[in-house]
Amino acid sequence: MNKKSISKFMVFGLIFSLTTAGHAKEYTWQELLDEANQHNPELLKARESFKKYNLLYKKTYSGYLPSLSASASASQSGSDSSDISKGYSYGLRGSLSVFSGFSDYYNVKSGSLDLRKSELSLQRAMSDIVYSLKVSYISLLWAQESVKLSQQILERRKNNYEMVRLKYEAGREDKGSLLRVEADKLQAEYDLKRAQRELKTASYELCEVLGKDKYEVIEISGNLSENADFQNMENLENTEIEKLAENVPEYLIAKYDVTLSRYGKKSAWSSFYPSLSLSSSLSNSGDQWESASKSWSAGVSLSYSLFSGGNDYYNLKIQDSNIIVARENFRKTSNSLVKQLQEGLNSYLDSVENIKIREKYLQASQEQSDVTTAKYINGLTTYYDWYSVENNYISSQKSYISAIREAVQSEARWQNLIGK
Repeated sequence: MNKKSISKFMVFGLIFSLTTAGHAKEYTWQELLDEANQHNPELLKARESFKKYNLLYKKTYSGYLPSLSASASASQSGSDSSDISKGYSYGLRGSLSVFSGFSDYYNVKSGSLDLRKSELSLQRAMSDIVYSLKVSYISLLWAQESVKLSQQILERRKNNYEMVRLKYEAGREDKGSLLRVEADKLQAEYDLKRAQRELKTASYELCEVLGKDKYEVIEISGNLSENADFQNMENLENTEIEKLAENVPEYLIAKYDVTLSRYGKKSAWSSFYPSLSLSSSLSNSGDQWESASKSWSAGVSLSYSLFSGGNDYYNLKIQDSNIIVARENFRKTSNSLVKQLQEGLNSYLDSVENIKIREKYLQASQEQSDVTTAKYINGLTTYYDWYSVENNYISSQKSYISAIREAVQSEARWQNLIGK
């Protein structure tokens, strides 16, 4: 069996239809990506989280800006021995923190890192969703092609049954052989029904990843072989896993956590510094709006906490513990990522190499099947030799498309591990 024959075997033409023609929409891979981008709940949540941290980061700059407030009041009072008196006042008051022990500075620095962490979390969420979508997409493609292959196998089993039945009726084969190929035919019928049911399950799994509120039958265009285009495999063999891990979102997030814990300690030190602020006010007051007298004030305030009941001291100790926890978590995350990346790379390389082996077995088994079937028809080989070769060929067909599915999904897993 040459490459052209295998390609013909893999390209099935029209996709098997679950429902009446026209009821199910056929999606391309790009259309599935667009659908998930708009409706996947996890992705929508991650985007909103990123927006929140963007706002929180902008909020940290408020410590550098002045605060301004306006006030206005009107009152009246009186008693049995005096007339009613009225009072009016209105004014503006402003203040500005000049120095707060560097707490504002480290709040901005921490907010910047929190925003970066949120961006990395969004990147991870997008990678996870694309991975889940790819796995579901390939599973549905595999299910579609499994249905088509099951139909071909069933037809082959029927033909085999008729061939053995004729030999049995002619007295050239025993009843046990006939019953076995009849059982194979029933097994093929069952496999087809099961493949059709798996096709619906795979369709519903894809709906879940897409974020659809109502499950529907989905058909997708293409075939497995189109997705088995693996390139630069030799370069992957020489991948420096440790360096690659340094760009993975989980690694960077854990690294930023260490920096954040250090910022937290530096911010805690602000309680041991004095604070300096400016304030000013302008107001009008009197018993009538028109004749209200004007007044103003301006001042500088310097304060220093002499003793806070040990609160500042224990805050520093807590921050020391936070630094140690963040540092050890970073070390654990780094070591774990290196192991996961190496395992993922090995699985990816193994699955791609396995395709070549399954392809060669498929070529050999088809060739043997053609030759042995011709011999069996002409009485030149035994039933058992033919039956063994026939089953091996059918098994090789299934193994080949399963190997492609595994390789494509392993590639998606690898891309997901490195955060793409």
